[in-house]
Amino acid sequence: MGHAKIISGLFVALGLAAVVACGDSTSSTPAVTADQACTNAATALCAKIDSCTALAIATQYGDQPTCVARAKLSCIPNLAAPGTSQTPANLDTCASAVGGISCSALSQNSPPEACKVKPGAVANGGACAQDAQCVSTACIDTGITGCGTCGPRVAIGGACGAKGQGPCDYGSICSGGVCKKQASAGEACGTGSDCSFGLICKTNVCATPDAAGATCTPGTGDVDTCDKAKGQFCQPVKKQCAAVKQASINAACGLETNGDLTVCIGGAYCKIGAQPLQGVCTKLVADGGACSDKDPCQSPAACIASVCKIVDPSSCK
Repeated sequence: MGHAKIISGLFVALGLAAVVACGDSTSSTPAVTADQACTNAATALCAKIDSCTALAIATQYGDQPTCVARAKLSCIPNLAAPGTSQTPANLDTCASAVGGISCSALSQNSPPEACKVKPGAVANGGACAQDAQCVSTACIDTGITGCGTCGPRVAIGGACGAKGQGPCDYGSICSGGVCKKQASAGEACGTGSDCSFGLICKTNVCATPDAAGATCTPGTGDVDTCDKAKGQFCQPVKKQCAAVKQASINAACGLETNGDLTVCIGGAYCKIGAQPLQGVCTKLVADGGACSDKDPCQSPAACIASVCKIVDPSSCK
């Protein structure tokens, strides 16, 4: 599972996680605030992702506290979204369940029941910014303004991934434009994303990745069968699985002439310069800054009309 998908899944979970609260209304237990619920949920999810693939947190944020702070920027407005089924109490219940999620479940879009979205009040065709607003439990992003339209989820086998197409049902992910249940070891696959977390697609079968130091075939995508979740890649000169190197802002990055690969950490990306595949670690564009496909924003901000913005659901009409 790629780092971008993992991070995206994190913020989807923070915006959803709606369950029906059930408890004694006369209880003297203080109600959890929106700020505390978002802190708890973000802390739990950032820690879970870090335990599954630490490089995802290192590259996008640098550390878990920054991940938590960034997550809250979208979580708190989402709790006040028009028609949402989400409440601080519900989100806090989800936060308590996150520790028990396996990395495979995170990869497979299979959250615990406490973290599954419940129907909101907005009918299909209505404006939305996150799934918990919708009766259908799916807000379909148009990819233009950051706002979307409520619509149906996509069943296994249905088309996904394009503008105007809904998210896949729980237990399935979008792979190759189709909603699929991820395969286990020994089962057939077409690409690496067809396989469950911790597996790669080798000769069309989901299998354990090649170990560090193992002989491998250099290339991108499914050609490279090293353990990407653990920061390994197929070193093209040595033709062995090796750890990627890490560099901070303003340091050199990319594929070196000796075959080593350096990735950027600390909330940075590798901005390619005059030399192909080589560049300089550059800070992700700050909220409100100018962005593009080559100059990305830091999650949860999105590049909207060439500006990094965190969408406020109340602005979606």
